[in-house]
Amino acid sequence: MTTLFDFGLVTHCHDAESAIAPHEASPFAGSLLYVSPEQSAGEKMDGRTNVYTLGRVGYFLLTGRPPFERKTTWSLMQAHAKDSPDRPSMWNPSPSKELEDVLMKV
Repeated sequence: MTTLFDFGLVTHCHDAESAIAPHEASPFAGSLLYVSPEQSAGEKMDGRTNVYTLGRVGYFLLTGRPPFERKTTWSLMQAHAKDSPDRPSMWNPSPSKELEDVLMKV
């Protein structure tokens, strides 16, 4: 049995073309460890934001560590926008190359 938790971080889009702006009172919800580049820049978000975040959470599930570890909030947000994380096999040799390749495309 699989359980999926929604901690109020998901926003429903009526169709693939719709995009939402971050809530004015809170620029983003969730953790900066997994935030998408669009979300950290305060841009409109759509389904791609969820794909990015899911890929980064998947990275954590495979490696036991976030995709980026930086000393400041700004450098962490910049890493999500400009850097690629280390390949998961650097931290965990068991994932298949195919799964690793999918996570690295995000």
